[in-house]
Amino acid sequence: MKHYFIKLNLNIFAYKTSMSITIKQYTNTLQDDWDNFINSSISNTSLFFLRKFLSYHGDHKFNDYSLLIYNKSELVSVIPAAVNSKGLLLSHPGLSHGSFATQKGLGLKEILQIISAVQIYIENEALLGIEINTQPAIYSLHQSMYIDFTLDKLGFKRVCSDLTNYIYTDSPQLIYSRFNESCKRAIRKATKLELSFNISDQFIEFYKILKSNLLQRHNVLPAHTLKELCLLKSLFPESINLFSISNKKQMIAGTIAFRINDFSQLLFYIAHDPQFQDMRPVNLLLSKVAYWCAENGYKILDFGKFTLNGEPNLSLARFKEGFGSTGAFRNKYSWIVNNEK
Repeated sequence: MKHYFIKLNLNIFAYKTSMSITIKQYTNTLQDDWDNFINSSISNTSLFFLRKFLSYHGDHKFNDYSLLIYNKSELVSVIPAAVNSKGLLLSHPGLSHGSFATQKGLGLKEILQIISAVQIYIENEALLGIEINTQPAIYSLHQSMYIDFTLDKLGFKRVCSDLTNYIYTDSPQLIYSRFNESCKRAIRKATKLELSFNISDQFIEFYKILKSNLLQRHNVLPAHTLKELCLLKSLFPESINLFSISNKKQMIAGTIAFRINDFSQLLFYIAHDPQFQDMRPVNLLLSKVAYWCAENGYKILDFGKFTLNGEPNLSLARFKEGFGSTGAFRNKYSWIVNNEK
């Protein structure tokens, strides 16, 4: 297990360091420390940060290089990460978002010190640098932008800004009122057809629809295999749900929802059978999922990205905006070691 005591020599904004930082590279012996920290101590908790989620890929896909950051003996931050063949640290290539998970109550001063210490660690390890996909602020209880601010101040470059669209589901009474008229008409039409909404276990049927959708529209395959989706469901039976719309017991639309934390859900895949598009099953599906979120105490429903590498799909944006959604950033930052220092 590699670990370093980092001696900081910072004078950012005319303050001196108040932390004594040690950084350890993750090993299986630290799993309990890691997961206990994610489950109880951090302000930006996420299902994706748990070791069980990080490890479902196995060792064949990513060379795990996650880091634990301690102030004296107290764990104050972790970063899920892997290293690529070029020696670039990535946070984390198997996740929709990564970045630093930080202890509740940390101020800007402490976060500056933590991320600066990681930069020193990267230099000491002779790594090329680090690339970070930040977590959308909507997943944090206080929607803090301290990490983004710190990355900017410490010389990270923003490589790309993507947008994910979300709605508030804090008030069941307000959900429908936020939909635009076109969306409401589609929902009324679908409702008259007596389509059924379910939490389903028919992953094979859904995957066929999803795979067909992605091949026809974008000539790509889903990011997950069917085997991986089924494995994730078995690992997190209470945190991953397949919601579906059926017509006479035949699935015609579906979405997989990830419970990110106690107050937010993320729709990772949304797909429908194009033969039944005129029934408007997707409009009905998303509205039903929104009400389900409200009834089960979730405040945020994230519909997922409508941009790819910063380029917007405006028709997809318009569809999602019909539900009253707006965008939150998923930023990508990069910092490369300057070997000429």
